[in-house]
Parts: sequence; structure tokens; C-alpha cells
Amino acid sequence: NSFCTLLAMKGNKLVRGGDPLKSRKQRKRDKEEKMRKSKRGQRLQRKMNQVKERRDKRQANGHTAVLMESFVVRRKAVRKAARKVEKSRSEVSSEAQSVRSASETPRRRAPAASRALY
Repeated sequence: NSFCTLLAMKGNKLVRGGDPLKSRKQRKRDKEEKMRKSKRGQRLQRKMNQVKERRDKRQANGHTAVLMESFVVRRKAVRKAARKVEKSRSEVSSEAQSVRSASETPRRRAPAASRALY
């Protein structure tokens, strides 16, 4: 933890009247808690929070830009696919119209002799 390194105190706690029954970890925890409550600890904590906020804001801006960029690329691909489908539909419909117009040419009736067979 970087906060701990900023607030580190050197020396043997036991020589300075520390509790011999406390573990090293517990003494460290107590020392950190005491420093957090002090004015200096609060000042350092504020400074670290400002640095974190700046970093997070920078990351968030970059992240938002990347998200928007990927969204734009995705939308472009979707529109391109839609145009392609629309183009193929129009080609199919134009072919169908040409087939329809060819089939709509007036048919001649079969000769009377062949009609009589049915």
C-alpha cells in the first residue's frame, strides 16, 4: 500500500514502549490508523485521492472515446450491410419486373382445332 510507505516510521517499537503482546501486523495496523487520523495523514490521503481521480478521469475519457469509436464502426458496418441488402433487393425486383413484363406480353389463343380437343 503506497499510503503505508508514505507514513512509515523507523525504529524498534518495543524499545519505545510498544506492547510486546501485539503482533507486528497489529502494530502496523495501529500505526496506519493513527496516521490516518492525523492532519498530515489526511493531507496525504487527499493528495493521493486527487491523483487517483485525475488518473481515473483520463482513463474514463480514453475509454469513452474507444467505446464511441467502436459504436461508430459498428453502425457503419450495419448501414453498409443494409445498403447492400437494399441494393440486392432492388436488383431482384428489377429482374422480376423484367420477367413479369416479358410474361405479360399478349398471348395468342391456340387455334380452334387444338382447343376442341380439350
